[in-house]
Amino acid sequence: VGWRENRDPGPGFSVADYLELYPDVAAAGIHPFIHYVTQGRQEGRQPRHSMGFRYEVVSKIKTLAQRQADAERWAAPVLPGSVADLAARLRRGLEGSKGLHLTFSHDNFVKHVGGVQFCLKRESQEVQAEGRVHLHLYPTNPWPTVRAGTSATPLGVIFNGDTLGDFLATDIQTVLDNLALPIARSFAVHSMLGHSSRDVIDTVRSAGMNAGFFWAHDFTSVCAGVHLLRNDIENCRAPPPGSSACQICVYSAGRATHVDQHQRLFASLDLTLVTPSQAALATLKAGTDLDVRAERVLPHVVLKPATDVPPAPRVGPFRLAFPGGALVHKGWPIFRELALRFAPDPRYEFFHLSTEPQPGLPITHHKVSVSAVQPFAMRDAMVDLRIDAALIWSLCQETFSFATFEAWAAGAAIVTGPDSGNVAAVVLEGAPGRVLSDDQALVADFASGKILELSRAVRRPALQDLAFSRMTADLLEPL
Repeated sequence: VGWRENRDPGPGFSVADYLELYPDVAAAGIHPFIHYVTQGRQEGRQPRHSMGFRYEVVSKIKTLAQRQADAERWAAPVLPGSVADLAARLRRGLEGSKGLHLTFSHDNFVKHVGGVQFCLKRESQEVQAEGRVHLHLYPTNPWPTVRAGTSATPLGVIFNGDTLGDFLATDIQTVLDNLALPIARSFAVHSMLGHSSRDVIDTVRSAGMNAGFFWAHDFTSVCAGVHLLRNDIENCRAPPPGSSACQICVYSAGRATHVDQHQRLFASLDLTLVTPSQAALATLKAGTDLDVRAERVLPHVVLKPATDVPPAPRVGPFRLAFPGGALVHKGWPIFRELALRFAPDPRYEFFHLSTEPQPGLPITHHKVSVSAVQPFAMRDAMVDLRIDAALIWSLCQETFSFATFEAWAAGAAIVTGPDSGNVAAVVLEGAPGRVLSDDQALVADFASGKILELSRAVRRPALQDLAFSRMTADLLEPL
């Protein structure tokens, strides 16, 4: 029954590809793999098409309208909470506090895992340690783009790490209007996805503020394609809106709204633009025109000398790791194909370091879960496994990339491509590794063995520790 669920028997055969390539097999309702083994192979039929993962992505891509329709269909029904209860809870929490810190993002950072969520958890802990209370707002149901105007979309409310429920933006504004706040106040916008500029501006002003911080964790302010990937496969470098290079992309339909909403936000509030790297700031300034109060570059993490003793050089195959989830825009398909091609070569071993394995591949999975409790889990795993190099082949321009610094701290070299944003910038500025021109150059380095120059035995790297920033807490005036 697996083939009817589009399950593949192995990495060398694709059920979907075979049925697409051979409509006669699909029309006959024949088990595609059995047909290939007993008949198709002798007829010269191909087990999967050879057009690569980019073709697969484009062939299945959805328009923004389709994604919004999906979001509406999957949205859970929400019963807004009691305004009186919210007011009472906030009033009790604010009593005796030294300050209020208000933040906005695209989801529940307590429940979900990811780079932005990790940053918000750290920021929440740091501002609370200073004696401030932390109030966070996010769209209860995820939404793939920014919104426009005022909305009746419920927002989830998190107060000092506790989820208080879901409320309308207008109700939250009423509560904040009626609260006496003789305390220091600050705010930071971490993502506008699911929010409108009107709602954010009104909420901030209801809390008695106008000056704050806007974090560019991605390029939402430039385009609805937050990674600046044309049709999810190619770095677009933010061409002029309306140009042919922009119009051929599915995200062009939402670009004007994203730009307009962010320009309204910056025009109405006194916002300091904060980016985690100089590379991200340069891309933002080239792709949009925002009325910023000031600009700051604050890396999420810096490296410092470690007290750990580097492990002894290991005798054996060169170990290449892919750190993180198996996501297309992070370069997983390139790592996958590299492993399929070179796993039989005794010179190489391939490792996937993540929470979830990808079965059926010649890749050793090692479970790694980075969290606020275990912030060094990825770095420590690469040290313990004595990984020689990490493939961080992001298709998109990374604004920072924690994985890059985790690999560097662990003594692993970084192998990346030219479109990876801050990943390539870090290597070009001196991190151990190599920036290769394209996928073919990567394959050539493995075929020739040139990549072995990056082994630990050759480089003898030192280990380093990760020193995390305190996020917006580093930018706030002392209480």
